[in-house]
Amino acid sequence: ASLDGGGLLNEGGVVTLSDSVVENNIAPNGAGILNDGTMILDDVTVRNNTADEFVGNVSICSDCAGGGILNLSVMTMTNSMIHGNTADFGGGIDNAAMADLTATNITVYNNTATNTNSQGGGIENLGVMAVTGSEIHTNTARNGAGIFNEGTLTVSSSDVHDNVASGRGGGFHNTFSLTVQTSNIYDNQAGSGGGGGISTDSGTVVLDRSAVYNNFATGSGGGIVNNVDPVTGANSFTITNSTISGNSTAGQGGGLRSAGSAVTTLNNVTFNNNTSTVVNGQSISILAGSMTAKNTIIAISGSGTNCSGTLTSQGRNIVSDNTCHLTGTGDLTNANPRLGALQNNGGPTLTHALLLGSPALDSGSGCPAVDQRGVARPFGPACDRGAYEYDQVVLRVYLPFVVRP
Repeated sequence: ASLDGGGLLNEGGVVTLSDSVVENNIAPNGAGILNDGTMILDDVTVRNNTADEFVGNVSICSDCAGGGILNLSVMTMTNSMIHGNTADFGGGIDNAAMADLTATNITVYNNTATNTNSQGGGIENLGVMAVTGSEIHTNTARNGAGIFNEGTLTVSSSDVHDNVASGRGGGFHNTFSLTVQTSNIYDNQAGSGGGGGISTDSGTVVLDRSAVYNNFATGSGGGIVNNVDPVTGANSFTITNSTISGNSTAGQGGGLRSAGSAVTTLNNVTFNNNTSTVVNGQSISILAGSMTAKNTIIAISGSGTNCSGTLTSQGRNIVSDNTCHLTGTGDLTNANPRLGALQNNGGPTLTHALLLGSPALDSGSGCPAVDQRGVARPFGPACDRGAYEYDQVVLRVYLPFVVRP
């Protein structure tokens, strides 16, 4: 089709679509569905649509958006699947500037953004968008293979995994306002731009009660890269009650990489078993910018060092070597934090439990009200360092002491 909205076009109306399949359509924008009114989708599958335009057999499209869905106004989606769609931008879903999209229990997978500067294999958000209880996986793009955000985006209780970006941000790439809470970000890949799990270069990012694990980047920041673009301005990244584990990079900063004038704040974060080809800064690599840490555990089990660059302590951190050079109140260096395996210890995301005898037990100060799992802090005389609050009652049996002749 040469007109937008190949499968369904809503121009200013109020439309409810349920228990339906929209498939195999071609249009320049919104190949499956284009909404410019108010639309409710429930139990809808949008699949195998292509945002493109042809003259004869030659594609003339370089910025076609919304392979599955292009939302220009107000949309609510529930219990729906978006897969196998293709566009230059927003392979699965494109939420335009000034648009508002609320998505609950959706699955966005196997979508592709094909432009050499493509953004948002699964989702491109330029407006306001909230995603809850959803799964974003196996999408591909140049930047932001799972989700590219240039608007205001909140992702809650969701899994973002197995997305592949040839440039930056396998799971997410952010340039404005991103909040991720109670979510798992894992097994994503990024190219030379870095940020296997999350890449951000401007705006504000909040990562709360979430797990970033087993992501990989050819560039720096296997788990996360916080790198300010000098043109777009300052960036802040706050990580609270979260686990960053098992990420790797062929560059620097297996867990977290900071560059430019980035500002990063760590509160009750657990870093464990992150690796990088550059041996200095396996957990955290700070090329530039500022980073503070409080009640945070930073540990590696292999060779190399935990930190490179300047990490400023706000107290009560534990580091498995002395390379973070922390000298704040209660900081412990060359200390084994005694962490369990990364697994489901309750709650919506994976954590490293604290084992008996851990120096993190009852030694934190000023922790958040709950831990990563939602367990109330403190459990005991004081809160625990890191993302996990030990909440098991240890029973002791005292036997009588008998002296025999």
